[in-house]
Amino acid sequence: MMTPLMFTATATAAEVEVMAPVEEVGSEITLYGLDAWVDVIFLACFLVGVYFFKTMNTRSKTAVQQAQRARAAAKAVTVEAVESDTTSPTPVSPIFVDEEKPKWRDQRAAPRIPSRSTDYHRKLNQQILAATYSEKILDIIHDAGSTLNEVNLATAVHRIARWSKKDPSGIVQTEDWKLLMELIRQNARSFAAQGLANTMWALGTMKIDAAGAEPVLEALSTACLEKLDSFNPQALTNTAWALATLKFKHAGLVEEIHSLCVKHLQSFNQQDLANAAWALASLGALSRELLDGIGAMSLCLLPSFKPQEMANLIWAFAVCRRPEPAVMDKVTRLVSENISTLSSQCLSTVAWSFAKLGSKDSALCADLTHGCVSRMRFFNPRELSNTLWAFATMQYRDEQFLELAAGAAARLADQFSPEELSNVMWAFGNLQFSTSSLLDNIARSVVARKTALPLHSVANLLWAFSVLEFRTPIFYRTLAERAGQEAGRFSPADLTTIVWAFANAGLCFPEFVGAAFDACREKRSGFRPAEWTAVEKAFSKLDPSRSF
Repeated sequence: MMTPLMFTATATAAEVEVMAPVEEVGSEITLYGLDAWVDVIFLACFLVGVYFFKTMNTRSKTAVQQAQRARAAAKAVTVEAVESDTTSPTPVSPIFVDEEKPKWRDQRAAPRIPSRSTDYHRKLNQQILAATYSEKILDIIHDAGSTLNEVNLATAVHRIARWSKKDPSGIVQTEDWKLLMELIRQNARSFAAQGLANTMWALGTMKIDAAGAEPVLEALSTACLEKLDSFNPQALTNTAWALATLKFKHAGLVEEIHSLCVKHLQSFNQQDLANAAWALASLGALSRELLDGIGAMSLCLLPSFKPQEMANLIWAFAVCRRPEPAVMDKVTRLVSENISTLSSQCLSTVAWSFAKLGSKDSALCADLTHGCVSRMRFFNPRELSNTLWAFATMQYRDEQFLELAAGAAARLADQFSPEELSNVMWAFGNLQFSTSSLLDNIARSVVARKTALPLHSVANLLWAFSVLEFRTPIFYRTLAERAGQEAGRFSPADLTTIVWAFANAGLCFPEFVGAAFDACREKRSGFRPAEWTAVEKAFSKLDPSRSF
């Protein structure tokens, strides 16, 4: 900000000559008295001058400050309309930090409201920015309709995403939201680069149904593709993040984003690296060349990574099944140094990633279980399922962690998805740990959802409960009915697991045994030798009269 000029007034002694008093004999009036009056008049003039200069200086500063405030307010309206937000990341949602200046463009000025904007549009933008809840913004959209310009539209959807990201379901069903989406679709090509990126970010944050919003996403993706060269690193990676979050893969756009990431990778900061890695890995578009480049750059920047950025980075390496020892070692050290600051989400992501990469680092596992124990009450079903799967895969057993995890799983039994239920019990089976409340609650949830269970989950659940010596008949009878009805659809590996589980539990249900026997005989050529040996042994216990 420019500093206003400061005016000062000074008097110099050289300008005032002091006269010695001269007396005229016999006269009552002296030159000394006259000179005193001159001094008084001069002093009065001097004080008036000082007062004048101070008054003018104050008015000047006030005017400058008012002008600066006016310019700042106008700029705030423009920048706010295209400013990114910060969102709480998951393995599906990275953290955002605003990046004001493009790193590879010559033109670095902040975006301005387009030329088609008028005072009317600026006032609309101010109203949208002043709104403190989504319904108010939708009211503005309803009243303004097609008179909204591209900045108004980008600002509106961005603000709605900020206010409604926790529960947007009610908003996206309204007619005014549908009007907003249609206006964005119609005007997408007139959006500036930052407006496009922020609009994509907003839709990703709200996790809108991509199938239902395909027309607007297609229009935005096409517009992004046309202007992608003018995207800065943050806009580029935020757009990729939105596509990945919405599972909307616009082939041309994803390929071009990947190409620009490779081309401008040296301009990326740690947030850009983590977001690009996560998004492109999620989209199945992360090449070995780009992943290696991200890994090399991250080695220098990893100490400055935020916890979720670190987790997203190692997650990308895990999804691509590409162990990078140098990166893994550095992440291991950072986890150990910052274990007290890691959220349940970060702990779960890091554990899952290292398990997927084939790590069996006991020191890392000890640090992770220590962090999990202190934050167990914050784990959601997905995080708990992934964490248990990870420790079982890495064959790491910690009694305190397992005790707390079993209690949490028992409480969350009805909230797990079928796949999560399967993973939880598979992990406890592998780690040979259970509690009565865990087995009872999970079994009750499985019985209630028997028709929703994927076939592989049926096999895993039967194996786990059998290994953990749970013998409640209703559980096995329920899954025997389901397995018998669809025996022909199980893979050879799953058939092996199921018949072994019933044989190990010592429970025989004739209808299931008959259907499973026929399915095994039909698929015999698909069994591996060890699997077929296990099948023969299991049937010898279930029904010795049956022979292959």
